[in-house]
Amino acid sequence: MNETKRNKKDGKMTAMRSILLIAIAIFFDGVQFFASFFGAGLSGLLAVIPVVGAALGAIALGLSTMINLILSVYAVLTFFILLKLWGYKSSNVFLELSIAFVVEEIPIGNNLPFWTGWAIRHVINDYKKQAENMIPGGKALEVMAA
Repeated sequence: MNETKRNKKDGKMTAMRSILLIAIAIFFDGVQFFASFFGAGLSGLLAVIPVVGAALGAIALGLSTMINLILSVYAVLTFFILLKLWGYKSSNVFLELSIAFVVEEIPIGNNLPFWTGWAIRHVINDYKKQAENMIPGGKALEVMAA
């Protein structure tokens, strides 16, 4: 029982945490992708209608942009809270998520699966750190390689 209590906030990535982090990232990327293309497609279809269609198309495009912004804010908050609950340092997590948020807000960037890429990179880096700590002299090997 002590083992499970200690592992809750150890700042280490487990298989279940990895799957959860990547699944949440895929969810956010999928919803953002759908919202972007739905807004762009709807605005294109409405542009066929004179005057009113152009106005409604602009509203649809603006609405999809706002939805993507709100989703990005929720993604940052979700990942920050999850990683903080798992025992990761706030400053490192906040810096990584800030960079991811900025890239997601670039117009073409929010159509790319950037949250998924960030989650996979975070998982790989964490497993790499865990492997270095398991190998005797793992830190010294990293210094020598650099």
